[in-house]
Amino acid sequence: QIYEPIERAQESKLKKYGYSVAWDSPLSTNKRQELLKHLIESGKITKGYVISYLKHNIKINGTKETNEFAVLKWKEDLDFVYKL
Repeated sequence: QIYEPIERAQESKLKKYGYSVAWDSPLSTNKRQELLKHLIESGKITKGYVISYLKHNIKINGTKETNEFAVLKWKEDLDFVYKL
């Protein structure tokens, strides 16, 4: 598996497609994971990109106490994507 570096754009590719773990996001766990699966299977985003993106967010943002729920969601989504 080759992992792609995350571009340092203002907005990630995933966010442009509606992916969010924000507390006010309307996406449930199922909806987030359906979106990730669709993006990967349709070829819009690679599995490697998604894995790199989630690992990056966990590593960089995971140290902030206010992000504890976001980190749980990212880890859940990462486990899900690994199984695809």
